[in-house]
Amino acid sequence: MNGLDIIPFPESRLSSPQIEDVVLIEQLRAGARLLYGEESRSEIKPPSRAAYVQSCMLAAFRDISWHHYHPKPFPIPLNYPDPNDEFFGFNQLARTIYEEQTVGTERLVHSIVRIAGALVALETGQVVLSKRECVHVYTADAVDKWAALVADVFYWCYDKWQYQIPKDREEREKLRHYYKQTLNFENHFLSCYYDLLSRNAHAEDIHLRQTARQQLAEIFNLRQEGLKK
Repeated sequence: MNGLDIIPFPESRLSSPQIEDVVLIEQLRAGARLLYGEESRSEIKPPSRAAYVQSCMLAAFRDISWHHYHPKPFPIPLNYPDPNDEFFGFNQLARTIYEEQTVGTERLVHSIVRIAGALVALETGQVVLSKRECVHVYTADAVDKWAALVADVFYWCYDKWQYQIPKDREEREKLRHYYKQTLNFENHFLSCYYDLLSRNAHAEDIHLRQTARQQLAEIFNLRQEGLKK
């Protein structure tokens, strides 16, 4: 499967102090390819490590939320959307193609890879610029108990099945197993995210502090009992 990941991003936001913009700005600054016009990326100020990490974590949370149909209130810990469904009720709606509703594993892959990339940023501060690089870096040392899940989901769902739901019975059982494991990985991430936000809620940087406090209120609210203390 070949294609381009293109996210429209206005020039006026390149100096944005908003945490949600940082990960896109850094990917543009460090990894984009100039197709036309005058090169100006050297003028983009690199973000602080703390801002980049929190932005990556926020992006991963948003993909998890999509994967669960944006539940409100957001339950902590997360549960399977539908435990009785073959694939536990996770959101399999893909992007609309010619106004036809299609299903696939795109949201599963995005959730898994975003979490992996966010955890790489959290542990090392390293910027990863593609899904494949993200998977490679996360699984390189294979010391994390989630490394096999990340590698397998990317290989089977992205490389092998190209986001399609397999028809073969054994392959469907394999996919069901990945969905079953994903819930625990997502809850592991939420625990890490809560710890990060709790620290950043007292940061000196005003944008970091405000975003952390806002996310703590909107996501976790008074439901912290499901996370590690």
